[in-house]
Amino acid sequence: MLRTIGTAKLSASDTEHPDYITANDVLQEVIDDFSSMPLWFNTSQRILSKDTDGRVPIPNNTIAIDPVLGSLNYVARDRYLFDVNKRTNIIGQDVECFIQTKLELSDMPAEAIKFIRAEARYKFYLDEDGGERKVREYAGAAYDAKLKLFTVNMSRQDVNFFNGRSGRSFFTPRPAGYQHIGGGVSIGGVNFTQ
Repeated sequence: MLRTIGTAKLSASDTEHPDYITANDVLQEVIDDFSSMPLWFNTSQRILSKDTDGRVPIPNNTIAIDPVLGSLNYVARDRYLFDVNKRTNIIGQDVECFIQTKLELSDMPAEAIKFIRAEARYKFYLDEDGGERKVREYAGAAYDAKLKLFTVNMSRQDVNFFNGRSGRSFFTPRPAGYQHIGGGVSIGGVNFTQ
């Protein structure tokens, strides 16, 4: 990032240099913002087990958590699942959840690192009041990296309305033999003469 403003490479001991401090702050901001994105490598579906008290502890590096069963209104509170409707963290059963975790930079795939690098370079140069032509160039590079990241994400995740909370609560199981009006064999609706 420091090369964007023409600063010579700093040694590992130059952590007090003002440009290093600014670059590090920008990098941390980009990583924190990036970590809040649910992507294929930081999101998983797992069953969380209750402890002996009936509470369901959540992993330490959890950013977001959502029960698979859409009717459960649970949130993370004090490192446990919390039932919002009953106002308690005593759940009393294992819960299957979608979990988004915060990862270290070294644990991220190449597409993620490329995006973080491009976004940090752009934000750092913008913060340093860089020239307009290079700002546009870095903004374009950051946009391209984000687009590639999202394209890879969509191909690796089964992006689907029914995977989200809205979709899970929208879906209503139908009884056996149910036939939707308009979907029958007869013209214009259900054939009631069968």
